[in-house]
Amino acid sequence: MRIRGVLFALILLSSTIAKADWLDSFREPPRPTVAKQKLQELENKIKALVPGCIADLEKKFELPWKRQESGWPERLHVGLMSKLEAALSSDVAATHGHFLVRMNFDPYPLINGNADLKSTVCHESVHAYFRHHMSLLRYLRFPRWAREGSAVYLSGQLREKEYRALFRSFANGAMVINGLEDKHTLEDLFEDGLAFNFLQEDGQAAVSILRQVLVGKELYDAIKEDTGLAHNDLLLQTQKYARTYVEQRRSSLLPATLTAIKEWGSLATHQQAGDYFVQKMKDGLTSEPNLAAPSLDFAMSVAFSLQLAQNKEGALLVLPMFKQVEAAVPSYLYGQNLALLRNQIADLSLKTQQYADALAYYTRIYNEHPETKDLQKAAPAGILRSLVGLKNWQQVLLWSKNEKDLDQSTLAEYHYYRGLAYRGLKKDKKAKKLFSEVCKSEQNAEFKVKACQELISQNAVRP
Repeated sequence: MRIRGVLFALILLSSTIAKADWLDSFREPPRPTVAKQKLQELENKIKALVPGCIADLEKKFELPWKRQESGWPERLHVGLMSKLEAALSSDVAATHGHFLVRMNFDPYPLINGNADLKSTVCHESVHAYFRHHMSLLRYLRFPRWAREGSAVYLSGQLREKEYRALFRSFANGAMVINGLEDKHTLEDLFEDGLAFNFLQEDGQAAVSILRQVLVGKELYDAIKEDTGLAHNDLLLQTQKYARTYVEQRRSSLLPATLTAIKEWGSLATHQQAGDYFVQKMKDGLTSEPNLAAPSLDFAMSVAFSLQLAQNKEGALLVLPMFKQVEAAVPSYLYGQNLALLRNQIADLSLKTQQYADALAYYTRIYNEHPETKDLQKAAPAGILRSLVGLKNWQQVLLWSKNEKDLDQSTLAEYHYYRGLAYRGLKKDKKAKKLFSEVCKSEQNAEFKVKACQELISQNAVRP
């Protein structure tokens, strides 16, 4: 068994290294956005929040966590994940241990704004508090839905989880309510949190139940004592409550929004629905009383607008709106990952020839968003296109030389850009060689035409 465990760990490690290998093979980004000082500042902010989160739990459950002279909880370590730990983790943070409790945070979602700092720290503090007061065996008997649901509920994260779950439900018909004891992923945290919402509506039962669990009672025994619900009845009632909650939230949307959601899935009416969402987003940016706490209608208009493809005219319209959303609305409150918004801003900036902005946003995705592997992996191509637009030929040469894992079509594009760089640096022979190669290629029709035109242009000016 021990050998199997070691082998499994080696396989996991090698797969993680292979995943990150593409990143290591690229040059340093044009500008750093995650400096050591920024990481240290983040760690200090986290450590400043932890005692307050723990104090709130002590007050609620009347179970103290012994403190050091400094006021810091005893036997609690808090730090940031290394790059390897972050690559292995599927969540923004992880807490381990019982006698010694360790809270580790992935710095990137907290730096890039994809997760709320205070609620994330308080969520993880719930896990730490329960681990501190429970033995390993008792904690293992505490169901996963209850561990995560209590952390979501007690840290006030329900609305953060709600908007993302509702968008998945509205846009794709995703089953966001699957039952508490079905196979769990991080997408189920919304349902887990709703279960404690349900319990708390029954005479403040949620806190009472968790207090009993902390002092040694089994969860389902405590639930039955406080609510009268046996195990199976609890599962049925919480599922019914959650489905009713989602339906009520859907019904709270404006009739026009409900119509647009329905039309979104039809090819014939998709653009009409998209136009509605863009207009609703535009109106909301001036009429919403508090963009940091947006209405569900406005949040869904942003989430759906991010799914639309835009021509140059449309890009000029929505680009300033997306920038305003990025500045004023937390991403977890409009149902989408912040990297998707930044990628849209980068693509639209490129389309409208705002190359400096495009470079800045592609660079942030490349530096700060490892949670979206596809977008991060595509960012170097965006960086390269932005550098071409800026005519930064030395950087174009550097970024176009890495051809690992490129398909033949993209390879032709890269070679064309490298030809432009050599031409800009007055290295005409090297430029001609690359243009000739792309001109003869059948892999990318657009850049074949461009390369052939460059050759004609070069021959025309030759003395």
